[in-house]
Amino acid sequence: MRLSGALCGLLAAFCLWTAGCMKMGPDFKKPALQMDQPETFQYRPENATVVVPEDRWWEVFGDPEINGLVGKVLKNNPNLQQAAARILELQYQVIRTRADRFPSVGLKGSAQRQHEPESILGPGVPMGGTVNQYGLSLPASFEMDLWGKYARAEESSRALLLQEEENRLTLSQSLVAEAVSLYLQIQSIERRIQITLQSLKNYRASVTFVERRYNRGLTSILDLRQARRTLNQAKGNLPQLRQELGAAQQGLAVIMGEYPKTRKPYPQPEDYYKKLRPVPPGLPSELLLRRPDIRAAQARLKSLNAQIGVAKASRFPSISLTGSYGYSRRIVQPLYARSRVEPGRGAGATAFRCRSIKGQSTGR
Repeated sequence: MRLSGALCGLLAAFCLWTAGCMKMGPDFKKPALQMDQPETFQYRPENATVVVPEDRWWEVFGDPEINGLVGKVLKNNPNLQQAAARILELQYQVIRTRADRFPSVGLKGSAQRQHEPESILGPGVPMGGTVNQYGLSLPASFEMDLWGKYARAEESSRALLLQEEENRLTLSQSLVAEAVSLYLQIQSIERRIQITLQSLKNYRASVTFVERRYNRGLTSILDLRQARRTLNQAKGNLPQLRQELGAAQQGLAVIMGEYPKTRKPYPQPEDYYKKLRPVPPGLPSELLLRRPDIRAAQARLKSLNAQIGVAKASRFPSISLTGSYGYSRRIVQPLYARSRVEPGRGAGATAFRCRSIKGQSTGR
């Protein structure tokens, strides 16, 4: 008896040790480029230094209003909040997928009350009454990951989580770029409106001057009509500029997670143009690897590669260990106030549970 128990223990330890040691499917490898990469840049300066680009690139403008604008976008944009919720969902999905690699334990309870009619089994032996029956059990099961199916599934779920995080970075960079672009567009339209209003003053003064000359007979009617036409053209540009300004302001408000609204144009200073720093030479080619969309595509490829292993492992037999422990109690009253406790244990194994899903791993 002790020998059989020891053999069962050794067999279980061996199965647990071998579980997960084998993984079906290919391991992920970064795809290699189909071209030869040069060792140095073609027009690289001799004294070029390695420049590390800044992550908060919008601070290059040196405008506190842009910094505050970007902060509102990253905090209140509903699309970013949706992406953050999606990341949280995938984090719990990783935990759920990883839990399949461990044993599962449950708890089952039952209670039953049954009334049996009174009867006489024999002389002086009555039967019947109310029967109360209670039961409690602890079932457990474990499927050994002999072929690495659950390990590959966990690898795939982690890659999907990484992909969603990179997608969120891609979305945030796109929203920040769009917000900064709209901010600069609003300033540009406000300057155009300011210039147009100043031009209207000059055109009105020019029309007044031409009218005086025409009244005195110093110029022809053609010059007066030309001056009035120029004034009307300038007036016609003003409503279109105000419409463009309102659309840009409303678009910026939506990106910041606010209700679309407009405001009057602010006066712009004359020295509005500030020359930015030139792009430094010698930027490393590894800068492309920092692009979140490229990293998201790589994570997606890694997830699909792990799914190949899951599909191949599902074609092989699987071994599941099951067991339970519990007790039941039966109480009969009122004729016989007796109770009985019946403990019970059970164990079993389901071996070679094959699945005919060959087409799932071959893609057919």
